[in-house]
Order: sequence, then structure tokens, then C-alpha cells
Amino acid sequence: MERIPRAVYTKEFRAEAAALVLRDGLSASAAATRLSISKKTLHHWLALAKAGKLAAIGSTRSHGRAQGAELSR
Repeated sequence: MERIPRAVYTKEFRAEAAALVLRDGLSASAAATRLSISKKTLHHWLALAKAGKLAAIGSTRSHGRAQGAELSR
């Protein structure tokens, strides 16, 4: 059984998704449906956006095993 790949979103996409709710007044449910993302993911981004920490997502993510081995050489 193959594992479903993890979705990777750009900083701009996360910021715009949060802006749909915070700036434009769209409900989180409607915005998540429109963007085809999980409601839970959007709620997480909204909490981080309100705390001013949305841009920091992904900056501490480690590289994959192959990339990590390559970088450590």
C-alpha cells in the first residue's frame, strides 16, 4: 500500500487562504472548500496568522533522508 504524499503549500498560498477569511470575511468552511484544503489546516493557519506566526511555517522543516545525507557531505 502506497503512502499518500504530503501536500506542500507556498507561503503565498497560506497567506492568501488566511486573507480570504480575515480580510474578505469568507467563512473558514467556505474558504477551505473553495481552496480544496482541509478545514483543520485552514483553522491552524488562521490561528498562526492571528498570532503573527504564519510566515514561520516550514522554515524549520528538516530535509528528506536523501537530501539530508547529501547536505551533510
